[in-house]
Amino acid sequence: MKTFRFKDGDLDIEGGGLNLATGVEAVKETLNFRLNLFHNTCPYDFREGLDYFNDVIGKSQNEVALFLDNLKDVISSVDSVEAITSFTSELKERVYHINYSVRVDNEIIQNSFIIR
Repeated sequence: MKTFRFKDGDLDIEGGGLNLATGVEAVKETLNFRLNLFHNTCPYDFREGLDYFNDVIGKSQNEVALFLDNLKDVISSVDSVEAITSFTSELKERVYHINYSVRVDNEIIQNSFIIR
């Protein structure tokens, strides 16, 4: 697997060209990109992305639970992800903290992100 490498939220163009990530690093980059992509903002496919505004903000915990299941589906759909090995979410002061780990090529990748 290959994908663009990001640095501080922007495409990594250090050295004068687009830098690519491969292998496990590419899976990490793809997961971060997909989980931070808002619905209707992807320039090449407006169906991509998560609808945080309609699925999280102002919703009950039961409604948000459905959204969290959707997050798991997004994680599982990334090429090379063999399995989700852990997934936790915690609501602290109106901010969701998501922690997960996946198995890729028999290696465990741990990651986290927040939903404000």
